[in-house]
Amino acid sequence: MSAVTVRPLTRVAPLDGLRGIAILAVVLHNTVAALEGAGAPDHLARFLMRLAGPGWIGVQLFFALSGCLIVGELLDHQGARNYLRAFYARRALRILPLYYSTLVLLLAITAFHAMPAAARYLRDDGWQLWLLVNNYAGPPPVGFGHFWSLAAEAQFYALVPLLVARARVPRLALTCTCIALGALAVRTAFALTGASAWTIYTDTAFRLDALALGAAGACLIRLEYTRGLLRKHSAAAFLLAGVVLLLGAHPTHSYDYSRLACQTYGYTLAAVACALVVASAGAVPGGSEARQPWIRWLSSTPLRLVGRYSFGIYIFHNLLNHLVGVPLVQRLFPTHVSGATMAAYSTVVFIVSFALAALSFEFFESRFLRLKPKFETSPAATAAGFRTAQAPATASGGAIAPIYPTSSGRP
Repeated sequence: MSAVTVRPLTRVAPLDGLRGIAILAVVLHNTVAALEGAGAPDHLARFLMRLAGPGWIGVQLFFALSGCLIVGELLDHQGARNYLRAFYARRALRILPLYYSTLVLLLAITAFHAMPAAARYLRDDGWQLWLLVNNYAGPPPVGFGHFWSLAAEAQFYALVPLLVARARVPRLALTCTCIALGALAVRTAFALTGASAWTIYTDTAFRLDALALGAAGACLIRLEYTRGLLRKHSAAAFLLAGVVLLLGAHPTHSYDYSRLACQTYGYTLAAVACALVVASAGAVPGGSEARQPWIRWLSSTPLRLVGRYSFGIYIFHNLLNHLVGVPLVQRLFPTHVSGATMAAYSTVVFIVSFALAALSFEFFESRFLRLKPKFETSPAATAAGFRTAQAPATASGGAIAPIYPTSSGRP
């Protein structure tokens, strides 16, 4: 059997930019949705609602990034003696300190009889958050809804190393594609039998298509032939992703996840578009980002900086949104929220979330990331049937919670 050339995926700037776009879309979606229904909307408010409605696709983009980056990292370290231990330790160091510290802080705040709805939820159902299984429960009080995706990603992290451990890249790409089709079939079956929109939206099994297609993209990037095609036609792939999203917009009512059309094929159309963009951006060779205008835009410093702090922004924004921001807006504007107020509110929530996330990353999370070198993988034999073209990348990454090399300070 002839060898297949497999190349590791090194960090490329456009992927950080994509992470920045994803979190901007999510923040806009959640903040605008929180103010809907506050009086008769004006023209700007209606425009913002239409713009923010499909913003949940930012989570789909996060999932495609996670599938690509996490599976890519695992492929790079196949055969390592501490393959599982090193992976789980690095993921835990990145995600758990901020996540559990946030829960502890919320417990402390609610202990002083603040935010009674949040206090009841943490008292009665908080164990779901601690065990990262809250995506299988009913809708939580406002402010905690976004934590479902962290649970879904944690469950993905728990299982995907076992899938990748001894997999050949071409076969793994086919397996991931089949998983995505299976997720579509299972989700459609449950949606047709009356499963709630929340269940369809949060259950890990129903959202595997984006994760799996992102993982398939990681495989395509590592195969020399398909990597070359992605490089050559990256602009076309980017445009194709846009076409896919546009074609699905009308029948899914702008990707309204309360509608059956979105709950069935709409999720998968968004997943295909996101995976196309991620794979195309990930295939860009180092040092050539400026050749394509869309790659140059994704590589811009502001987007990459937002991507750098995306995990903290994700954690903080909806807590600020519902537990602090919405009550304040309701007090200041009891009868009507204008479009200008809505836009200003979304901007303020983002800026405050960004500032908190930056402080958290630089002064708290980075202390745990400095422990990461203790959990690097041991030297690995090249997997049978493959020829590695260069040394594995040392920078690991997720989507909502990326890991950055602590020595470089690269945004």
